[in-house]
Amino acid sequence: MSKYKKVDVSEQQLEDLIRQSSDLIEEGLIFVDHQQQAAGGRLDVLFVDSGRSLVVAELKVIEDDGMLFQCLDYYDHVAARIETYARLYRSHNVDPTQPVRLLLVAPSFSQTLINRCKWIDAPISLFTYSCIKLENSDDIIPVFSEQAIPSPPDTVVVHKLDDHLSYITDAEVRANVSKVLGKR
Repeated sequence: MSKYKKVDVSEQQLEDLIRQSSDLIEEGLIFVDHQQQAAGGRLDVLFVDSGRSLVVAELKVIEDDGMLFQCLDYYDHVAARIETYARLYRSHNVDPTQPVRLLLVAPSFSQTLINRCKWIDAPISLFTYSCIKLENSDDIIPVFSEQAIPSPPDTVVVHKLDDHLSYITDAEVRANVSKVLGKR
């Protein structure tokens, strides 16, 4: 068995690794373009998935909550021009009737970013990565892992003060808490 070590890469190196091995992220994911001009800047990587949807990817080499908003800007740009992109990348058989997807790739994601993702009404995937280098080789191998995004709650439950007070089983304590809270 070969020895290996974890290595850091630049954003350009990460982009190159992902372009060359997109199938390690998701089976059937195919590189389409990179550094395409979009609203607010250049989107890192554009893919097409096995369902023929365009996938807008934002890459970071550090944890960065701002990447979500950056990717949403690019997503908005691409989704608003989906038919143009389908014609432009005709050889990739992009289906303009399929929803555009968002893909965020970073070494880690904050709980804040993950929580924000659950409220976005668009297909979004989060992938963490590590890069390893085998002993006696210059090759760097990216290793990806999908980060689960929790579903938003079906309903928001609003508790009333009486609901909370009902958990207090001692009648005297419940009466004292009610007095303190100004409830009689």
